[in-house]
Amino acid sequence: RSNVPITHRDGLSFDLASASTSPGDVQVFPTYGVRVALVGAAGTLIAQAGTPPGPALNGFSFSFDTGTDWRLIAGDPADFPVGARRRHQLHAGRRQDLSGPGQGGGSRRVRCGAGSLVSKLVIASIGPASSVQDGGRPGSQRYGLVPSGAMDRLALATANTLVGNAPFAATVEIGPFGAKFTARGAVRVALAGASRNADIAGRPMAADSSATLTDGETLTLGFARGGSFSYLAVEGGIVGEPTFGSLAVNARAGLGSPYPRPLQAGDELQMASASGAPEQRIELPPAGDAPIRVVWGPQDDEFADETKKLFLDSEWKISATSDRMGYRLEGPALKHLHGHNIVSDGTVNGSLQVPGAGQPIVLMPDRGTSGGYPKIATVISADFGRLAQTSAGRGFRFRAVTMAEAQAEARKLAELLHSLPDRVRPLDSVDLNIDALHDANIAGHAVNAIDARTWHAASAEVSGPD
Repeated sequence: RSNVPITHRDGLSFDLASASTSPGDVQVFPTYGVRVALVGAAGTLIAQAGTPPGPALNGFSFSFDTGTDWRLIAGDPADFPVGARRRHQLHAGRRQDLSGPGQGGGSRRVRCGAGSLVSKLVIASIGPASSVQDGGRPGSQRYGLVPSGAMDRLALATANTLVGNAPFAATVEIGPFGAKFTARGAVRVALAGASRNADIAGRPMAADSSATLTDGETLTLGFARGGSFSYLAVEGGIVGEPTFGSLAVNARAGLGSPYPRPLQAGDELQMASASGAPEQRIELPPAGDAPIRVVWGPQDDEFADETKKLFLDSEWKISATSDRMGYRLEGPALKHLHGHNIVSDGTVNGSLQVPGAGQPIVLMPDRGTSGGYPKIATVISADFGRLAQTSAGRGFRFRAVTMAEAQAEARKLAELLHSLPDRVRPLDSVDLNIDALHDANIAGHAVNAIDARTWHAASAEVSGPD
């Protein structure tokens, strides 16, 4: 056969013919660059092809020279190893239920083989706005699927780097409230993102560092300070079934694994047992408190110059009604020049759309893939994580920059992400007895500068008895 169109669906297979065929050519028209495996009745890999070579017919071709039952299997380029494989190996694990269990349904688990070392983190308590998140589903938005993923990618990558994971592997994204996790088996974790009190069975755990919980120990996290989201990475990553290449939870769409919803008390997360590797910390540059930078548009021409000046000159606050879909901003109303309805177009993280009421909304990772409100500006990617970490009710401002500046800052962020492994240092472990510190008179004698009666007592302590 020729001119056989296929559609890539994360490895689903498509029959070229259900009966024996004659020798000939097969031409494939993928929707985007894929790698294919052509498998015959003998179960051997007959031909492989990569991305389409050149624009000719927007496809690629290969030939076969035997009459048998053929099957074409499409997948991402990394999915097929070089060399021949058996049919059952190529088919194993390739199909998946894309419908998912829906918002309130059960979880889908990846079962580990017998004899594998498996530990668990059992969630004893956790606040809202906490879920499993990773780097999201880049490239999926063209199919109407929201990318989702971590609100602060730098903090996500920092936590993963500390335990040796890939930078954007799945972690627990923890919202502003506290949480408790109890280990079943040894579990090595790392914490990054918003500052908060943390301890393991009473032992303090520093921010931007790793630690190991032994069986039965509980990690206790307090409320976030100076931020909104923390990321708890586990060594080896969280076990789950990817959907479109990601475990990231989107509760509205019923996507994510192992639980397609926010986490709650009683949930269990599976991971590999701790390796016993030495603990580490990481040194990051300070985030700073400068205005959030934006580039104008794409519909800034829907607003008068004085409205854009008002947007930059005003102090804004994030409403308590905000969520992972959008941050509602509290501040002056922004007036449209030609009404608030436009032909719907694509959105990105940081799109600042202005509905009819004039109160801007910053679109976040669980946003819709398109929107019909004018977008006055877009938060640059280098500042998006900093905006995501801004606490509700805290004032901030915007500053407009050029596209060239935004691209330069994006490159700086990419360089910082790439440098994370070089910033890792050994963790100097010091066990502190907090109760003893509370009882100790660490400061010595207190002196009041305006009370001369305290000066003599201090001098006597220093000089000692005659």
